[in-house]
Amino acid sequence: VAGRTIKWQGPWLDYTAALPGDCLLPDRDYLFSATIKLDRHDGSGAGTPTSCANATDSDYCPRLTSHIGQLDTNSYYASTKATLHKKQAGNYGEWVDFTGTVRWNPTELTERRNFYYVLYLDDVDPFVDLSVSRFELSLPGASSYPDPADVCGE
Repeated sequence: VAGRTIKWQGPWLDYTAALPGDCLLPDRDYLFSATIKLDRHDGSGAGTPTSCANATDSDYCPRLTSHIGQLDTNSYYASTKATLHKKQAGNYGEWVDFTGTVRWNPTELTERRNFYYVLYLDDVDPFVDLSVSRFELSLPGASSYPDPADVCGE
C-alpha cells in the first residue's frame, strides 16, 4: 500500500464470506505468517533501520488487527492479534518475516450482531509504504500436538 498518510492505513483481507463463526474455532491457536517490506515514500533510508527497529515500545511496529463490524452499534470491535517484534523489524527496503500466534475468543466468532470480519496489517509510521508478498493463516501442523497415545510421554 503506497501513499499512506496515517499509521492505521494498510492492506486488509475481508474474510466475511468464509463464515468465521463456522470455519474458525474459538480459543484455538492459529499460525499467522507474512512476508512484508517497508519503504519510505521518497525512497530515502534504504538499508537503514525502520522506525519499529528503533522504537522503545511497539509504536510504529506492524501489527495484525482484527476488525469485526457490529450491526447495532454501527461501529467495529478492533483487536490486535499479533505485533512485529522490533528485533524482527529489519531495515527499510528489506523483506522480513512477520509471524505470530492468533486467537479469537467465542464472542468474536459467534456474536449475532457481527456482520463483517476484516484482518488489517497496520500501525506502520505514516509516509511509509507497506508491501506484502505472502500472507498465511493456518492451524498448526500435527507435529505441534502431543501424540494422543502418549500424552504423558511414557
